[in-house]
Amino acid sequence: MSITCLAKTPAHDCIVSWLEPCQPCWLRRGFVAVEKVVDAMEKYFKATAHLSGSAPVQARYEIPSQELDIHQIARFECVNGIALLSTLPAASWTVYHVFSNQAMLATIHEQANALCVNKEERSIVSKSADLAV
Repeated sequence: MSITCLAKTPAHDCIVSWLEPCQPCWLRRGFVAVEKVVDAMEKYFKATAHLSGSAPVQARYEIPSQELDIHQIARFECVNGIALLSTLPAASWTVYHVFSNQAMLATIHEQANALCVNKEERSIVSKSADLAV
């Protein structure tokens, strides 16, 4: 069985043709699902629905639109949406577990403090850390 390429990019064609000989049954469903989301995002942008969104939503279209077409922006937003759906809950649960465990919180606080430098200016003490290290 061969995959009918649903994407409009050469990179996607290359990946699909490489995976074709060892394609599991669920792979095609995944490609079809992604393309449905990309098509929905493309319709959303073509309908200018993003213009009624917040400033960050509008910027997420306006900035890439200087270099990319609507289809490419829709594909990019599809990937961003999937990433955010998994990253935000992971970050939230990490914060929850750190602050729920006093021993872990104390250890993290101690390690972060070791990286900080105290600065005193006008009787105000602040801490800073060089995160580029």
